[in-house]
Amino acid sequence: MHTATPEAAHVFASHQDKVRKLYFEALNMLDSAVEARFSDPRLETLLTVEKLMMWSATGDMDEAALEVVLGVYGVDRISLAMEPA
Repeated sequence: MHTATPEAAHVFASHQDKVRKLYFEALNMLDSAVEARFSDPRLETLLTVEKLMMWSATGDMDEAALEVVLGVYGVDRISLAMEPA
């Protein structure tokens, strides 16, 4: 296991360089956290359901979104078409 020694510690040329490094480390951690939070497949499914509901309110239909939702919930498309309006 590698341990840092005082001789191996990085010395920054200025305080601004040190703050810049810390800023970009924090920005990278934030970007990673947001990516991990919002790349969940379940969230994508919920967004597809939301879009499908919005499109149905306007009379538009997206076949791909409908197929995703029907695939998740296991509803047979033919049974939906046969239900009385």
